[in-house]
Amino acid sequence: MDDMDSVKLLVVGEKSVGKTSFIRRFVDDKFTLETKSSVCMNYFYRRIDIDEDNELLVHIFDAPGGEEYNFFTSLYYKSVQGIIVMYDANDTSSVEDIQQRIKDIKQKILSDTVIIFVKNKIDVDGKHGAEIMIEKLAIENQITRMSVSCLTGQNVVATIRKVIEEIVNRKRKLREEWQPSNLRDKSEPRKVPKKRTYFKLMIKRILKKL
Repeated sequence: MDDMDSVKLLVVGEKSVGKTSFIRRFVDDKFTLETKSSVCMNYFYRRIDIDEDNELLVHIFDAPGGEEYNFFTSLYYKSVQGIIVMYDANDTSSVEDIQQRIKDIKQKILSDTVIIFVKNKIDVDGKHGAEIMIEKLAIENQITRMSVSCLTGQNVVATIRKVIEEIVNRKRKLREEWQPSNLRDKSEPRKVPKKRTYFKLMIKRILKKL
C-alpha cells in the first residue's frame, strides 16, 4: 500500500446529515437512531484489511456541524489525507451548505488531499433540484461522489475504501511527477534575471555624488 500503514480522514457536513452514524457504522457496524449533535471534534479508528498481507489503521475525525464550528473544523484540513463532505439526500439546506464549504476547504487543504462528496440516507431518498448543484461542483472540482445508507450500511465501507484508493493514487501520481526524469534538465542554461530598476537608480545617484 505504498508504504502507508495509517490514514487520517475528516468527515464534515451540516448538523444531522448523519456524520456520526456513518462513522459508527464503519467502525462498529452498528446504527443508532438517536444521536446527539456533536459539539466538539470526536475521534474514532478502525483497522481495515487492504489485501491478504496488509492492513491499514484508519483514523476518522467527526467534525461538529453548524456554522459556528467552521473555523475550528478548518484547523484540521491540513492534518488529514482525505475529507468526506456529507449531505442529506432529503435536506436541501445541507446541500446548499456544501457550496461555501468546498470553497473554504479548497483554499486550506494540501495539494494531495482527497475530497469526496457523500450523499446519506439514500434508503429514503427524495430527489430534489439541489442534486444538480452537487453534480456541477463535483465535475468542476474533479470530486468523486458516493451514496450511502447508514441505516442499512449500504456502501459505507466501500466509501472508505474509495477514499483510501484515491489517496494512494494521488500520492503515487505526485511521486511520479517529482521523479528526476520528469523535472527540468539541469544542464539547460538558466535565464539570468534582469537587474531590478532600483539598483540602477542607486548606482546613478552614487555616481552623481562622486
